[in-house]
Amino acid sequence: MNRDNVISDPQPLKPEYTPKNLVDRKEEKAVLTEAFSDITDYAEQNLYLHGPNGTGKTLLARKTLEDLPASTPSSYVDCKLHNTQYKALKQIYSDVSREEVGTGHHTSELQRKVQDRVSGVNTVIVLDDVDFLLQKDGDGLLYYLSRTKDVSLVVVSSNHADPASVLEERTYSSLHPRRASIEPYTGKQAYEILKKRAEKSLEKRSLHKNALTYIASKTQNATVGLFWLREAALNTDDHVSENLVKEVEVDAQARYVDYLLGDLTEHHTHVYTSIQELTSTGEETVQTGDVYKKYRETVGEKEAVSDRRLSDYIKQLELLNLIQAEYHYGGKKGKTREIRLRGLEEI
Repeated sequence: MNRDNVISDPQPLKPEYTPKNLVDRKEEKAVLTEAFSDITDYAEQNLYLHGPNGTGKTLLARKTLEDLPASTPSSYVDCKLHNTQYKALKQIYSDVSREEVGTGHHTSELQRKVQDRVSGVNTVIVLDDVDFLLQKDGDGLLYYLSRTKDVSLVVVSSNHADPASVLEERTYSSLHPRRASIEPYTGKQAYEILKKRAEKSLEKRSLHKNALTYIASKTQNATVGLFWLREAALNTDDHVSENLVKEVEVDAQARYVDYLLGDLTEHHTHVYTSIQELTSTGEETVQTGDVYKKYRETVGEKEAVSDRRLSDYIKQLELLNLIQAEYHYGGKKGKTREIRLRGLEEI
């Protein structure tokens, strides 16, 4: 047994690990498989996949791409990283052409290059966490791609069950997606996921059943559960017990937050820690103005971004389900937000 902890293989406890079989997602996988089952049928069909964080949407989307014929061009776009039409088009072109795209291109030029590359070849594009793209100019990208011949889209969202509520009418009409909803895991399903990962990752007989039961009873977000189990396993050279799981809850949440913020800018982290510090005194909610002030005290006026950019960052933290913002309209300051941090059982 490892002298420092009980992890023999760290890979299965990582969120990017792709298991051979998904727990209780056969029906949802069948929907995706059916949607693109025959290369002669799926051209220009589009799918909108919705479900809360930690329900396996990304794994399902990636497996859909893996199951396509080897001759089918495809692209996977993480919209947290590629959150503008320009960035997304660069990623799409790079994937379908196997060529790197240099700087200095206009968006319309990238659109033309993508269109030339996919013309006459059925191509599947996955836009994961599309909400980050829609916050900026994603509607324009979806309209363009939905009208590009021979392109099929898998659009993945954690925040909007109905795409018609966030897309312009012309975009929704052009996209006209088939919709698939991914339900949250039950406590039993979350337990099975953690159990299967633990069997592959931890030393034999190093895990108490009650530890998994406790985690699964507190969160059905499989990714959160994995971080929680991993944090406990890293903190013992003996057994992962229920008491240990309870002891590392705060640290597990911190590791999960770091993981989500790792894809974003340092300013997102400063905004989040500003909210943390403001609520650490006992206040459950804080005003956006106080968050802006605390953020500027932290980074300094010279390095601080604009209020508009800060508003975007707060919205993105909300999309990640790390905070809850309640909007108020009217008064001298117009629209304001009251913000609170979400606990580990909510994210």
